[in-house]
Amino acid sequence: MDSKIKCGTGYGTDLTQAAATTGQHNFVDQCETALLMRRLWTIPLVAICGLVLLAVTTTSAITSARESLVPHHDMA
Repeated sequence: MDSKIKCGTGYGTDLTQAAATTGQHNFVDQCETALLMRRLWTIPLVAICGLVLLAVTTTSAITSARESLVPHHDMA
């Protein structure tokens, strides 16, 4: 049976299970590397999403402002 060793989450590290596991592998180092990799791809992802949200909000605000400044003409 293949058991998994819990290392914690992207928010917090919990290496107690990795440290308690004995064997040939250094699970603490593997856990620290895995957590670092999760954090390295998560931070740019959040930054990109924030920039996209800012661009969409800005575009929407500019478009809305332009439409409200244009006088409406009745073509009837």
